[in-house]
Amino acid sequence: MVGDINISDLRVSYWTIDTARLLSISKVALNFNRQCEYQTSQAAGEREFQTAWFVVSLLTEIAVVFSLRTRLLAIRSVPGKMLIAVSLIVSVVALAIPYMRPLTQRFGFVPLPLPVMAALLAIVLVYVAATELTKHWFYKFK
Repeated sequence: MVGDINISDLRVSYWTIDTARLLSISKVALNFNRQCEYQTSQAAGEREFQTAWFVVSLLTEIAVVFSLRTRLLAIRSVPGKMLIAVSLIVSVVALAIPYMRPLTQRFGFVPLPLPVMAALLAIVLVYVAATELTKHWFYKFK
């Protein structure tokens, strides 16, 4: 025990990091497939890849906070109002940035097509489910 943190409980973070690595492969595969469709315009494919990576990285990090903050299923534990508010604001901004002209030019982002955005949201859901399963497995055998 260090302060209020039980060091043995931090091991669930290591399992989650491994899960995150596996799911990052799916993010790369999805984006690489989309990038290959832009063979005539390499720069457009790279910008879409970077934009999608930015969006999905922010959303998965926000989502995993809700999962790792409790031993319960994330949907069965009520988070604080401030956490919900800040997470919603950051999520909306992450989803909106690719469509905000001044920021897209500054960061080199491009608007994402709806099928790509839907696939990214599906990846986030799979990520959360994998995190929940890993957490459940970790605490079951602890």
